[in-house]
Amino acid sequence: NNAKIFGGNNDDYPVSFDFDKYNSYLIAGYTNSTDFFTSSNAYQTKYSKSNDIVLIRNANGTLNLLTPQNNQSLCVGSDVLITWAGDNVVTADGYNVSYSYDTNHDVFTTIDTNIKAESFLWKVPAVLSGKKNVQIRVTHNSGLFAQNLKDYEVNEKATLTSFELSTPDTICIGEDITLKAAANGVNVEYTWFKDNKEIGKTTTNEFTISNATIVNSGKYKVSIKNDCPPAEESKTTLSVYV
Repeated sequence: NNAKIFGGNNDDYPVSFDFDKYNSYLIAGYTNSTDFFTSSNAYQTKYSKSNDIVLIRNANGTLNLLTPQNNQSLCVGSDVLITWAGDNVVTADGYNVSYSYDTNHDVFTTIDTNIKAESFLWKVPAVLSGKKNVQIRVTHNSGLFAQNLKDYEVNEKATLTSFELSTPDTICIGEDITLKAAANGVNVEYTWFKDNKEIGKTTTNEFTISNATIVNSGKYKVSIKNDCPPAEESKTTLSVYV
């Protein structure tokens, strides 16, 4: 019966069958089927040649990743609470937590092992900065595992690298004033100020006041932010005279 459950479109050969201490059954054998069932975390997910070795472990129980939520944006250096829930599994047997950011999620890097709880506080490492395809996996020592269905995106706090005038600091009435900032980070929002009062927001790093008048004379500064707090404000102001 087990051969039929896991069989494919060609000859499959179970060689041995056993149960482990978690009452999960294990099957070893080989297959010539090109469509033999594989799990998403299998070492090899496609048929390569005749008599491919097959190892099957069917763990009892269920495991669900609760947080962080799917498709959530994470921040480098921030503490992220990873939580999960196991049903019909023994927490005291331990969990392992890991992450992956390669295209096919073939390689996972260990975060911690043998966690005897259903939560773990993780500080997001700098190596993940700018990655848009991060997966987190929680694995019980029985073999059950859970991971996010949609990739996480990891950002880094936006930092301001420069703030300057693209136009002269003294202009004539009717000319333009253009402020320009440069920042590291993604999804950066710029908030522009004159004499400490907000005058506009942009997602681009330039702000232009067209057809300036005398009322546009003053001191200008910028504040930037993205999904990773806190916001950063320019330490200097730029004076403009009209």
